[in-house]
Amino acid sequence: VMLGAYSGAASACVTSARNFLSLHENMKKFAPLFALATLIFGAVGYERWPDALPVLSGLLATYALFYQKGVAMRMTFVCTCSLWLTHNVYYHSIGPSLMEAFMIVANLRTIYSLKKIEISSS
Repeated sequence: VMLGAYSGAASACVTSARNFLSLHENMKKFAPLFALATLIFGAVGYERWPDALPVLSGLLATYALFYQKGVAMRMTFVCTCSLWLTHNVYYHSIGPSLMEAFMIVANLRTIYSLKKIEISSS
């Protein structure tokens, strides 16, 4: 499972359900449940320090998805992707490392576009 990174695999499963529910405004009440699930799966799968990175990423992303919007949410996503990137590099996982690097660039590009729109509309 994900090259032996069990906390990362558990975090990915929780992420799928969280992302789906966060699309609906009235689902904010589930945010603490996802934070708790992230912590539990992370504790169960913890073996060494890099295993804490997906857990921290999951907690930050949960907050961003349920409580932030726009640039603030994207800045948090840059942080979460950076945590995952560090985790993936530690485990020598090339494909996911490239994906996270791409996601960082995509989020930075989106932040730039949102700021550009914000400036032009003022």
